[in-house]
Amino acid sequence: VAVPDNLDTVTAMAVAQPGCCAWISIETAKLQAGETILVHGAAGAIGSLVVLLAKHRGARVIATCRSTAANIAKDLGADEVVSFDQQDPFRQIGPVDVVFDPVGGETHRRSYGVLKRGGRLVYLTAEPIVDLSAQYSVTAMRAKIEDNPETLRKVMESAAAGILRPLPPRQFPFENCAYAHQLLESGQQGPGRVIL
Repeated sequence: VAVPDNLDTVTAMAVAQPGCCAWISIETAKLQAGETILVHGAAGAIGSLVVLLAKHRGARVIATCRSTAANIAKDLGADEVVSFDQQDPFRQIGPVDVVFDPVGGETHRRSYGVLKRGGRLVYLTAEPIVDLSAQYSVTAMRAKIEDNPETLRKVMESAAAGILRPLPPRQFPFENCAYAHQLLESGQQGPGRVIL
């Protein structure tokens, strides 16, 4: 897909993969204006773009993230931010229409309890997922992330229009490839993508 003329290459690279994940997740959820979505990992590369897309669609957004990243979620436009390292988000949050879960495991299991009856839980492949949707009278759906030029085109156009703004990436020259991999493996690269 061609990068729009008014979008720089680094931003295009930083938004492409997480933007497609976010776009497909929002489409899978069938998120509507006026609904409330709980976004886990809202200060991450994908979660941050889910927040932006949800706000653009007119949804109310509740974001969960670490307290050190709370300002990122607020700056993205989240209506409410819950720092999971300071408070239990599952006791703070009332019934929501949609949950976006990029985490899995315990976060996934506990997310069913904050959904309204008939709500939708959209998840990415992460830690073990146990489908409890029947028990809670909700729908659980895995966002199937597939290479799709039309989705990528929409992501690029949305980035060019300022709707999608990726978190600032870490950039390294190609000769520092080994260091960039070490940084990724350490988990200390920060919330944005790493670009060579």
